[in-house]
Amino acid sequence: MKYITFLGVGGKNGYSNLKTYFGGEENSSHFTTTNLVQKHIYNSFKDQIDRVYVFLTKESKEKYFDELSRIIKDQKIEEILIDQNISSEQFISHLIRVLDREDELILDVTHSFRKIPIRLLFALRYIEAMNQVKIRHIFYGEVENSNTEDAYSIVHDLVKDYQMQKVAEYLTQFDRTLIIRREDWEDLTMRDPIIESLLNALATFNEMTELCNLDSACTSVSKIVKSAKKIETKNQQAGSENQYTLLIPLAKKIRQKFERVQNRKTEKEKLSEIIQIMLEHERYQIATTFTDELFNRELIRSIITPDAHKYDQKKIKEETGIEMSGSFMKNFSFKLSQFLKYKTELRKERPLHEREMKELENKLPLQTSNFKRVRRICKSNKSEINNFSSHIRNSMNHASGVNSSIESQKGSLKSEITKMLNIISKF
Repeated sequence: MKYITFLGVGGKNGYSNLKTYFGGEENSSHFTTTNLVQKHIYNSFKDQIDRVYVFLTKESKEKYFDELSRIIKDQKIEEILIDQNISSEQFISHLIRVLDREDELILDVTHSFRKIPIRLLFALRYIEAMNQVKIRHIFYGEVENSNTEDAYSIVHDLVKDYQMQKVAEYLTQFDRTLIIRREDWEDLTMRDPIIESLLNALATFNEMTELCNLDSACTSVSKIVKSAKKIETKNQQAGSENQYTLLIPLAKKIRQKFERVQNRKTEKEKLSEIIQIMLEHERYQIATTFTDELFNRELIRSIITPDAHKYDQKKIKEETGIEMSGSFMKNFSFKLSQFLKYKTELRKERPLHEREMKELENKLPLQTSNFKRVRRICKSNKSEINNFSSHIRNSMNHASGVNSSIESQKGSLKSEITKMLNIISKF
């Protein structure tokens, strides 16, 4: 682990010699009497620290560097001489030089200059993103009861506050785009099961939609709602303020968004609502793929198991007793949907081999009033269904003019997908 610290000049009278504690340990026997907070921090973590870097000016070096060297006597200190008005770009260049990929880091900004901690944090966000550096602690020493005989110093670890800001950014990103990467937050050291539960639910939803796994996407919605509610209501202690205050507005927006799905009764309605949410966030390709898959599933369900509240491939296989070769059963839903599109006159060409056609014609309920009802729906909406398949789905899936379609025809895409959802609702 690397330890980055700073040396200032301590004002007119320099740094005071004070009893120094970590936050929460003010009444404990674990303290250090020192004028440089580095002594307390280094002695507490020296077994984990491999390298020490100190940012300092000419003035602060003359005043305190020899003393710091005596404190950290068993570790080589690398000096980084800076101007107190250092720019963020200069900070980045220094950090790139001293930090390696996936380094773990302790920061201490106590003895610094006014602008430097802010510039450092800007620089670190860049370094974190580029080199996957892991910030384990951010220490800041604060004097309590200053200018009195009872003055002492408390060293606060601000890493949780820093990481809470990052969590807020991840939630904001998801709220705007429905995208979150699991690797973005897996290395957070907060070890907060409530936050991790929400982030994990969001990442699962994102992954399942990308994979077009309708069932798992639908299941993840309830986990999102449940986890978001905990963020809104959880107190650190009875009667205390909510420790997730920063996250509450974002968690509430996400919860309300996905409660729209949870409040729907049937699987078809829930998946249609997910698609509507995708459209609202301009996730047109996923919305198109979901809509196509949902249409195929509902076409099968409404003809073969019309009383079922959800599409169940296992049950459909059992109900029909279809026995085919391995390749057919592997692509069961797709081939079955193509056959039913042919029988409902949505497509003209025969989609399967003769033997497969005969097997399905013998096993499927194609003479029932329910089948005839579904066929009427398909025939009366044939132009809309075929337009969606040929112009919307194919252009998306086969990259045929995808960019121009998305950028110049957003309104048309939304309209065509909405038409398909209305047709699906009639099944």
